Amino acid sequence: MLSNSKKIVDDYIVNLMKKGRVSEETIEIYKNEIEDFLKFIGNDDILKVRPLKIMNYVQFLKKNFSDSSVKRRLASINGFFKYLLKTEKINCNPTEGINVKIEVKPIKSKVEIGEINSILDFCPENSKGKRDKLVIELLRTSGLKINEILEIKISDIIKNKEINILKKTGKVVIHLEEKESLSLKEFIEEFRNQIDEKKENYLFKELTRQNFRARFIKYCKLAGIEEEISPIEIKKTVKEMIIAKEKKESPSYMDKIREIYMKIGIGDE
Repeated sequence: MLSNSKKIVDDYIVNLMKKGRVSEETIEIYKNEIEDFLKFIGNDDILKVRPLKIMNYVQFLKKNFSDSSVKRRLASINGFFKYLLKTEKINCNPTEGINVKIEVKPIKSKVEIGEINSILDFCPENSKGKRDKLVIELLRTSGLKINEILEIKISDIIKNKEINILKKTGKVVIHLEEKESLSLKEFIEEFRNQIDEKKENYLFKELTRQNFRARFIKYCKLAGIEEEISPIEIKKTVKEMIIAKEKKESPSYMDKIREIYMKIGIGDE
């Protein structure tokens, strides 16, 4: 029975490849995940699988994988059973109605905004220290990833007042405060005055992500932060600040109710 089930899976994979809508890498993932399900059901007929078996499989997966991985694997076998239903090999899809709830954990950074300011204080006053300080300031102001900061070019900078970054999702504009604008201007004048055509005139052309991360961790230790902190934590901190600000500025449900009542005259003396 197992060999018959495997042949049905192989036919499904061939069907996916013929359609050409899915990459070879994705098809390989589907194949592996469906074959894992075959191993789980053992000698059971794939065409006679019932919802209870699917639910047992989900519980089995949860013991070994994250919720997101379980959800993806369930989606793989769901697509397979949809194919079986469409080709009239089965009368109903046993995965229908079975969902995996993913617990969304709140973003929590390991570094506070005050700690970021302390880290800045420990950047030395030499050329590399000033460069690192500028990078941290841009991370704090923009909420971008370190890779995105390191891709900034001189041509992206507008009068040292703002930086325009083109991403796949659109343009991101970093508006600089006076202090940051002065730091950027000083850095360009002192350390970026020689154009390097080979490196396309990147603002931080000699700095790599790995190198900056190592230097950032060193500054954190100097600032008395014992836990190892990655630059990505600055992005999380900025995200937290934005969410807190939006929550504070957005009117509460009761405020909206009061506003509606006042418009229609309820509550007037």
